[in-house]
Amino acid sequence: MKTLSVMLLVLAGFFGMAQQGWAAKAYVTDYFEVTLRTGPSNENKIIAMLFSGRPLEVLDTRGEWSQVKVLDGGKEGWVLSRYLVTRLPWEVQAKKLQEDSVSLNGKLNRLEKEFSDESQQRQALAAELKQKTQEFDALSKEYLELKKGAEGYLRLKTIHEATEKI
Repeated sequence: MKTLSVMLLVLAGFFGMAQQGWAAKAYVTDYFEVTLRTGPSNENKIIAMLFSGRPLEVLDTRGEWSQVKVLDGGKEGWVLSRYLVTRLPWEVQAKKLQEDSVSLNGKLNRLEKEFSDESQQRQALAAELKQKTQEFDALSKEYLELKKGAEGYLRLKTIHEATEKI
């Protein structure tokens, strides 16, 4: 009997895993509201509804209840402790991350534009350097030709002056 129940359990598990492939995906939301009450039980009167992310100061804790003060409203009351978290709420974290993302995307776009401008400037300078190098090579060649021609002229001038003295 025990082996039959184990086999049925295993068989049910396989069918359960197979059906998970047919199910649609869903996600649980982080957004909800909790009751702020006059005392530490569900029988006490509700003072207010507190939405996720509302800043509170914990004044006291008794069992599963915490006495809190609403920081942006001044009301005091009791909430179930399981609904309190010390981390920054996901919604606030997501908003900050979105703002950071927008800021970083702006910086990225600015840097990409600067990089593009610098690349264009580098290409222009490379083209100018190539042109100036060609001009320098042409002038150097011209200078060497002039120097060679001047050597002949200076030699002839020296000979000419020597012959005039005679």
